[in-house]
Amino acid sequence: MQRLNRPVILEFSVGNDQRRYATLVALDEYRLTLALGSKRFLFPLEQVLAFWRGRYILLWKPPYRNMSLLSPGDSSAGVEWVRRQLNSLGMPVPADAQNAGVYDEALKKRVIAFQTSRGIAPDGLVGPHTMIHLNTAAHVADIPKLEGAGGQVVPTPPLETPEEQIVDGGSDSKR
Repeated sequence: MQRLNRPVILEFSVGNDQRRYATLVALDEYRLTLALGSKRFLFPLEQVLAFWRGRYILLWKPPYRNMSLLSPGDSSAGVEWVRRQLNSLGMPVPADAQNAGVYDEALKKRVIAFQTSRGIAPDGLVGPHTMIHLNTAAHVADIPKLEGAGGQVVPTPPLETPEEQIVDGGSDSKR
């Protein structure tokens, strides 16, 4: 989650196979902040991990319409976007103006180097994870990112356990 650096909707399992959902809005090494409706709750990471089974939903939008996967040989504005992002990160990708939108071998090598540097499988394909990491690394301004775990938490009276907070915060009767 930290590497993606995006708010995500986490699915929690609580008693009798019930599922509850909360938005992860902040994360650091030891704590996370969950948004439940208009309230935010700060938890030690180890308390929440007991209820999370690894399922999450990440909502994101590719930089260009119909841009879900780019591979060598593709030609599009999306390829030009990848080239611009890598150039802005100090990983210049040579191309003449006529072929800037073509996914060539030089671009593939830079994409693989970028993927390796970010812990992404270095396959040279530009899919959702690579696009998200490119946006994050290039500091694109208009995309939501995770906060530090202590940031802007609305003070709320603590409940006894994270399970109670998740169940109470996500129950239908509270809506």
